[in-house]
Amino acid sequence: MSTLHSILNYVDIYKQPLAGLFIGLAILAFVGYINWYGTVKAKAVQWIASNMFGNEFKSEISADGLFMAVTGFMLLIGDLWIILANQYLGC
Repeated sequence: MSTLHSILNYVDIYKQPLAGLFIGLAILAFVGYINWYGTVKAKAVQWIASNMFGNEFKSEISADGLFMAVTGFMLLIGDLWIILANQYLGC
């Protein structure tokens, strides 16, 4: 029972950095899912090309660049959350 109490006490004290760690991991998992699972990326790029760039010449290349820039920023934010949480938790 003492071990369970210690774990609950640790979670209660460090709930904010632990939440940041889990949010960062969720962002990384989401970016990985939309980039590498099935045809999610291809469908998203086609949607961006048709709705934002009007399916003009080379709009799919521009849409892919925009998609990669947005997911790159999402990776940066997720990594920062994880790094800050690890620094605070002392891992």
